[in-house]
Amino acid sequence: MGEMAMDGGGGGYPGPLPALLESGGLVVGPGGRKEGGRAAIALPKLSTSESLAIQRAKKYAMEQSIKIVLMKQTLAHQQAQAKSLQRQQAIVLMCRIYVGSINFEVREDTLKTTFGPFGPIKSISMSWDPLTQKHKGFAFIDYETPEAAQLALEQMNGTFISGRNIKVGRPSNMPQAQTIIEEIQRDALNYNRVYVGGIHKDLSTDDIKSVFEAFGQIKTCELAPTLVEGRHKGYGFIEYENLQSCQDAISSMNQFDLGGQYLRVGRSITPPDIKNTGGQSLTNSTIPTASAVAAAAVTAKIQALDAVATNLGLDSQDIQDSQEKEENIQLEKRRKEKEEKQEKREKERERDRERDERSREMSQQRHSRSRDPSPRRSEGGQAGPSSSTALWLSPRSNRPDLPSSPSPWTRCGDGRQDSSYAGGHGAGTAAGAAEKADVWQ
Repeated sequence: MGEMAMDGGGGGYPGPLPALLESGGLVVGPGGRKEGGRAAIALPKLSTSESLAIQRAKKYAMEQSIKIVLMKQTLAHQQAQAKSLQRQQAIVLMCRIYVGSINFEVREDTLKTTFGPFGPIKSISMSWDPLTQKHKGFAFIDYETPEAAQLALEQMNGTFISGRNIKVGRPSNMPQAQTIIEEIQRDALNYNRVYVGGIHKDLSTDDIKSVFEAFGQIKTCELAPTLVEGRHKGYGFIEYENLQSCQDAISSMNQFDLGGQYLRVGRSITPPDIKNTGGQSLTNSTIPTASAVAAAAVTAKIQALDAVATNLGLDSQDIQDSQEKEENIQLEKRRKEKEEKQEKREKERERDRERDERSREMSQQRHSRSRDPSPRRSEGGQAGPSSSTALWLSPRSNRPDLPSSPSPWTRCGDGRQDSSYAGGHGAGTAAGAAEKADVWQ
């Protein structure tokens, strides 16, 4: 062993201990893990107060972990909600175009007819002068989809309408959301999607797919449905397997006459996961409290397992498997105890039923013996009256062992009264009584 360094006062303090050598066997102490095939020594059993203190500490630690995780989840959800709201507001701006240099004779119907082939129009806003009762020469058009607005911007700028070349552009407040708009457009580049507008109302999805599948393999083809089943809004999206098919379809099918209407085909500028709802009202969704707390509890549990695994140098999955194994053992133990209690109750019920049955049988036997009218057999095999049955004969009998009675009636061994030897028979009564008495000898 190395020597301990000494200070000037003679006291010792831990210093560098070079050249330490291990000698002898390794002794595993309490809490030590299994090393080299040696079994770890079990920890001493905790007292009731110590177990309760540990349980309270675990509960407090889990509550604090759940609170922290819940705060993080709430913050992340709020940030996601804010970002989603910003993206939706950017989509609304992308659906709007500005139209200037409009002839004063042009009305909303003319603008709707001119810009309608690019896609469904939600609204047209024109500023009117109250004195001249004429509009001020510009308007705002809101489409349902950003793609329709983009195609109108590209193809209608400088178009000659009612003696004037109109100007088509974006609203002045568009630069405020330019960063988010560029982000949306970058996300859209990851998909080979094509926007198709100006589709005839009688054409179906299969018709459009048969026309566009000549340019390459189609992954999806969807037409925007209306509230009426089987009808569409006149536009849809087609997604190809590769970018070349997408570009070929745009260059070949844009302004193609299909069913008497010119198609408007362009690259999609929004990803599929964004709902092109235009100016629909936006509502913030909130997570139910119970769901948020449950999610935080699960997350805190996972984080606790990861922390323990990191400190012990183990895999969190191994710790979780060990806990599940312990829980299964406890569940199996409780199940066996429950089965044993159930079996014990069944045995007690069986014993109670047997006892009740025996009591019922004994009661029936006593009742049947008390109501049996036949005479009992004596020890000699002869029938005779029971000790509780009195045999009364007439006093005319010459039997000295019979009690005398003034009654002429005779009581037999079975308890019935016999008057056959009564006074109406005269002298034969005593003899008859004697004969009847001899029966019981």
